[in-house]
Amino acid sequence: MAARPNLRIIPEPPAATLVFVVEARVIEDDTHMVLGADPVPRETHEEPEQLLENARASIGPAPGTLVVRGGHPIRLHAIVHDLDGEPSWREEWVASALREVLREVEARELRSLSLPLLGCVHGPLAPDRFAELLRDALTEANVEPLEEVWVTVPPEIAAEMATRFRAFGMEVTERGQE
Repeated sequence: MAARPNLRIIPEPPAATLVFVVEARVIEDDTHMVLGADPVPRETHEEPEQLLENARASIGPAPGTLVVRGGHPIRLHAIVHDLDGEPSWREEWVASALREVLREVEARELRSLSLPLLGCVHGPLAPDRFAELLRDALTEANVEPLEEVWVTVPPEIAAEMATRFRAFGMEVTERGQE
């Protein structure tokens, strides 16, 4: 089994106060890529009706896949929702997206990654279940270069998540302990 990265549990800060540097950031997203969209509106020369028609006609990425966007940090959109379905998410999509994230980490030889609790941000996946899915994905993957995974969690469950990951035998640092 390959060495596992250190997990750093960090309460979700407001985006403007992000104070740690990572090479890639995972974003929980959907097949239309609206949940992870930049909240800053962009100017367009198309009429609203044309925009809506184009959106309806477009075929987005499949659930359980990953869309890689450039920049620094690299943005890894984990497609774990299909807003055309009910429910909009499935556990197997979260597990598949986690595997895809780790494949991308391996291919790019990334050393650091920011990761939300996929399926818990816009869906009802239990945080404990996400922890199990992440453990399984890390066990299966070869992520040798990966040193740090910054797991962003709601502040009220940060200590609970750290305890859960430690119970899996993972090295965990809680924010403020580094």
